[in-house]
Amino acid sequence: EERYRILYEDNPSMYFTADTEGTVLSVNNFVYEQLGYPASELAGQPVLNVFHPDDRDFVQQHFQACLQQPGQAIQIEARKVRKNGSVLWVRESARAVHDLNGQMVVLLICDDITERIRAQEARAASLAELHALFASMQDTVLVIDREGVYQRIAPTNPNKYYLRPENVIHKKLSDFFSDEQVGKFHKVIEQVLETRETIRIEYKLELNGYSPWFESSVSPMDANTTIWVARDISERKQTEAKLHLQSAALE
Repeated sequence: EERYRILYEDNPSMYFTADTEGTVLSVNNFVYEQLGYPASELAGQPVLNVFHPDDRDFVQQHFQACLQQPGQAIQIEARKVRKNGSVLWVRESARAVHDLNGQMVVLLICDDITERIRAQEARAASLAELHALFASMQDTVLVIDREGVYQRIAPTNPNKYYLRPENVIHKKLSDFFSDEQVGKFHKVIEQVLETRETIRIEYKLELNGYSPWFESSVSPMDANTTIWVARDISERKQTEAKLHLQSAALE
């Protein structure tokens, strides 16, 4: 009993025991440290009271499922509310067992996972922001490796695609450009990977009946891949050609 008491009281997890109605029978010392409620305030109260109001139905369902499967641990993630009103996320393991008197009780063990949840939410928000940023971009962002193979295409404005991304990924530069142009591209890739500096280039893509011009900034990504940020400059090239013809006519 002494060993059990020490494990129960001094464990760095929140321990609750509740009867089959969900009434708190006991809590360990860490509950007070984490939630701010002394044992005397929680004893005899519904264990649901310490959960966030929006999570109580969810927790109640799992509490009942725990009673229907004695001895089996059921784990959930939910929010608890501290006495000061602040919210923390916990991973809770609930198990229905029989006490020494043969009465069914539920042991609930809760660990604080607030930082993990916040990190996940921050990552999700960052990804959403990044996706929105890419979606608004007028440029095309490509990842091309040292061998000239298209590894990825960022989800930028689809209206700017001349070729569908799924028809480009894992294909080579040589599938779309002449041998002469591919040779120039490989020199640029090698120079970028060697010097770790960004290089700007202009090139033309020959398509069925159309030849768009692009200006790309090629930057190193890692030891074997480069990032290409390509902008369609066809209109600029057409304007430059017209100006050149007008200049020649004036001369």
